[in-house]
Amino acid sequence: MADARLHNLNTGEGKHRKAARPGAAAYWHALRASVAHVGDNNIALISAGVAFFAMLSLFPALAALIALFGLVSDPAVVIAQLEEMRPFLPKDVYDIMNDQVVSLVTAST
Repeated sequence: MADARLHNLNTGEGKHRKAARPGAAAYWHALRASVAHVGDNNIALISAGVAFFAMLSLFPALAALIALFGLVSDPAVVIAQLEEMRPFLPKDVYDIMNDQVVSLVTAST
């Protein structure tokens, strides 16, 4: 049997066969297995931890970025750059970032 498969591979026979499309039962089984895998491995807890620490590290990263940018640029340019980002950010996020940037820029001058 294995020799016949190898012969088909070597001769190119069966190369253009269409793969069988999986049925609804296969999709249902995959969905159930995925949900069980998520539950077994605490994916929700891990993703919550990643989101928490990402949010926690946002302002120190912003401070480091402004400090590095301040080495090569004027503090007024930093505020102007932030103003250019205003259309892309939600109002509350912009307000928080603007307050942080202004306090960092005014503290360093």
